[in-house]
Amino acid sequence: MVKKRTLGTLGALCAALAACGVRPPRAPSLTDGPAASASPDTGWARYSDRERIQAIHPGPGEVWALSDAGVVRWDRRTAAFAAETGAGAPSPAARALTVGDDLAVYVGLPDGLAVKTRAGWSHSAVGFLAGGVVALAPRRGGGVWVAGANGLGWFAEGRLHVVAPQVRVLAMERGPGGRLWAATQGRGVLAVRPDRIEMHGTAQGLCGDTVRHVSASPDGRVAAVCADGSFSLWNGSQWQRWGVRRMGAVRAVWPTAGGLAVHTATGWFRAEPSAVLTGLPAGADAAPRLIPLEAPRAATAATALAAPPPAVAAPPPPRPANPEDAPDGVALPPAVPMPQPLRPPPVVEAPLPIEPATLRGQAITPPVWTVQPWPALTGGPSTTAAAVEPDGTAWRADAYQGLTMTRGALVRRYSALTLAPGDAVPQLTGDGRGRVYWCDGIGAAWVFDGQRWAPLPMGGGGRITGLSVDARGELWVLAVLDPPSPAPPPLAGEPTPTPRRRAPLLRVLHGVGQGALQEVARVPVAADGVLRAGPPAVAPDGTLYTPLYEQRAEGARGLGLGVIPPTRERLVLWPGRLGYDGEGLDGPPVLPDAWVNAVTVGVDGAVWVATNGGLARQRGNQSTVFDENAFIDSEVILALAGDRSGRVWAGTFEGLGRLAGDQWSAVRPEGLRGPVHTIHLDSVGTLRVGAEHGLWVLKSEREGWTRLDVDGRPDPGPVRSVWASPQGDLWLTTAQGLLRRAP
Repeated sequence: MVKKRTLGTLGALCAALAACGVRPPRAPSLTDGPAASASPDTGWARYSDRERIQAIHPGPGEVWALSDAGVVRWDRRTAAFAAETGAGAPSPAARALTVGDDLAVYVGLPDGLAVKTRAGWSHSAVGFLAGGVVALAPRRGGGVWVAGANGLGWFAEGRLHVVAPQVRVLAMERGPGGRLWAATQGRGVLAVRPDRIEMHGTAQGLCGDTVRHVSASPDGRVAAVCADGSFSLWNGSQWQRWGVRRMGAVRAVWPTAGGLAVHTATGWFRAEPSAVLTGLPAGADAAPRLIPLEAPRAATAATALAAPPPAVAAPPPPRPANPEDAPDGVALPPAVPMPQPLRPPPVVEAPLPIEPATLRGQAITPPVWTVQPWPALTGGPSTTAAAVEPDGTAWRADAYQGLTMTRGALVRRYSALTLAPGDAVPQLTGDGRGRVYWCDGIGAAWVFDGQRWAPLPMGGGGRITGLSVDARGELWVLAVLDPPSPAPPPLAGEPTPTPRRRAPLLRVLHGVGQGALQEVARVPVAADGVLRAGPPAVAPDGTLYTPLYEQRAEGARGLGLGVIPPTRERLVLWPGRLGYDGEGLDGPPVLPDAWVNAVTVGVDGAVWVATNGGLARQRGNQSTVFDENAFIDSEVILALAGDRSGRVWAGTFEGLGRLAGDQWSAVRPEGLRGPVHTIHLDSVGTLRVGAEHGLWVLKSEREGWTRLDVDGRPDPGPVRSVWASPQGDLWLTTAQGLLRRAP
C-alpha cells in the first residue's frame, strides 16, 4: 500500500495541474499567421499555440526563444516547456536573445538590456542601450557583446564598454578564438579583435556592404548574407561570393560539418562539396544549385575609417552654496563636495580603430556543391526564426507553430504543448457545431472557428483557468480574480493596520451558441496561494463541479472539489480526507484525497471524482470510494468518462479500467501500458484513450481496440487531451504540438 501511494504521488506530477497557469503578458491574435502546417503523408495538420517565435538560441541543455509570450525555454531532451513570468521578466517586445558563457541570459529590449542570473532579472539602460538593443552575442571571458542602433560594445558587471560608436549592427556571432563577427548596414562585416576592428566589404570581395546575416563555424569558416540575396564564404584568408539558382533569395547560411545549411525564400537546402552533382540530372536548370558569382580578389587600397575621439566630460558648472539665498544672476562660490566612494563609470568609451582587412593566401578554386532539399524543414516562407548548430542540428520556428528540430533522421517538435511532469495540462473541447475551445496551459483560452485560432473574448478580467462544454454544447469558462496586492508598509510613527487578506474570486462565465460569454457567478474561494480551477462538469440540474488547487512557494496542492449550486450564490468545498478513514456525516462529502484530477456526472446523476487516493462516487447522500481494497490497479485516477449504459471508464497511473455497478475490471488492449492521461467518449459511442505511449480507439465491443498512428507514428509520446467532433475531426494535444486530422 505504501509503495502504491508513492507511485500515486509521482502520478500526481505526471497528471499535473488540470488547469492553466499564469496569463502571458499579452494575447496576440492569430489571424495574421498561417492556419496550420499540413503533413500530406499522414493527413494530420499541426497547430501550436499563441507563440510566434522571433529569435532562437540553442544552448547545450536548453533552447531559449523570444515569443509573443515573452522569453520561453525548452529542455532539449524532454521538450519540457517553461515561460519566464517572474518579476522583471522581459516583455514580448524583446528583440534579441543569447546565453553567455556564465549561463546568464541576455535579452535585448527596445529600451535597454535585460539580464537573468541566479538572483533573477535585472535591467540596464546605460549609454546607447537606452536607444534599443538589436543584436547580442556571448563574449569570451564574461559578459555579452551588445549592439544598438548607435553603437557596438560589450556589457559586463553593470558597465557598458563602447568599442565602435556610430556603427549600425544588424546581426552578430562569435567565431573561433572569441573573435566577434558583426553584420552591419553600410560597413560590411566587422571582425573585432582585441586591439582593432577589421572591416570586410566589397573591396575585400564581400558580396555587399550591407549584410543581413552572419554565422561562423568552429573550423574558421564564416558565411555572410548580403542585401541582394547572395552570400559570401570566408575560408580564413579569402572571400568568395555565391548566388543561387532555382532556390529563391538567400535568407541565411550556416557553415556546418562538411557543408552548408541554406535557408532561402523557397525552403531549406543542404549543400556539400563534391566532384559531381549526385542525385540530380546533369545540366538540369530546374535543379537547385549554388553558383560562384566571382572569384576572390585582392584587397584594394582603402583608407581606414577614423574613430571619433573619445568624449571629454565638461567640468560641472559652479553651484551656489545655498540656492535659495542666491540672487538672480549672481553665482556664489561652489560648495565643497563631500567625499564620495569611488564607483566605476557605467559607460567606458574605448573605441577601437577600424581598418580594412588585408586578404591573404592564393585564389581558391570554387567547389562544386551537391544541393538537396531538406525534407524535414520544408516550408521556408512561414519561418519566423531559425538557427543551425555546427553539427548540423537545425532549429526552425514557423508562425504560431512552435519549433521544429532536426538532426539526421531525428525530428522533434517543441511548443508550449510539449509538456513534462509539473506543467499545466491544456484543456481541449468543442461544442459540436464547428468550434473548438482550449486553454493553452499558460492562462489564455482560444477558439477555433474552422479556419483559424483567435483569443476567446472575455470581459471583466481574470486568469482563465478552466473550460468545458456541457451535454447541450454550451461553453463554461472559469477565471480567477486575484486579490489586490498588499498595502505598502505604514510610514514611521503610524500604527500598523491589522492585515486582512482578501480571498480570490472565481468567475463563472456561460456562453450559448454564437453569443458572447456572460458572467453568471462570482464566488470567493479560501486559498492561501495562487488559486487555480480545473475544467468544470455541469450536472443536468445546473450544479457545477470543478477541481480546485493552489500554488504556494513550496509547490502546488489540491484543495478538493468546488461545488456551485444552480443559485450560484456560493461555493461549497468537498475537502480531502485528513488522515482518517471516516466520511463526513454532518458536513459536505469528504474525498479520499484533496488532489482532484477529473470529475464527471453519470447518466443517473451520480458524481464521480478522480483523485490521487481513489475514485469517489457521490449518489445523493451516499458516498462510496473505490481504491485498492476494491482491486483497482492504482489509486491514482487521472481521467474519467461515463457512457450511456452507466459504466464509468477510468484511466489510472497503471492503465485503463472500467466500473460496471460496483465491479471493477482492468482493460488492457495490446500495447497500452503506463499512465492513461485522457478519455473521450464521442456522441456515437466511440471511446478514445490517450496514454503515455499513444492513442487507442474502441468503436464497439465487437470490433475491439485499435492503436491509431498519430502523424505517421504509433507512439507520438504522451497524448494529453483528445476531442472528436460529430463531423469526424479528431484533435489531440501531444508532445508534437496540437494536431488535427480531418475526416
